[in-house]
Amino acid sequence: MTKVNWPQAFAEIGLLALGVLVALGGDAWMDDRRDGEAEHAYLVSLREDFKTSEALSRVVRRHKPGADPAQRFCTRVGQPYRGGAAKGRSEESSS
Repeated sequence: MTKVNWPQAFAEIGLLALGVLVALGGDAWMDDRRDGEAEHAYLVSLREDFKTSEALSRVVRRHKPGADPAQRFCTRVGQPYRGGAAKGRSEESSS
């Protein structure tokens, strides 16, 4: 029977475990990096979508009659629309 060199066996097992841990850490780092790149791309796309939506809303409000909610409300209740609360108040106070 051969004699086992226990210190060398434990050293080899420790080195093997260390190698596995380093490999797992590198894999996790790469996954995080890929996720970060994808997240950045999604956020850039979302920002562009918001800009487009905001621009389209401005165009619709400018060109669509009755697009202002205050104007629609005043029309429904039969009151004249004066172009906004601040503008309406200043006209009333100057009269």
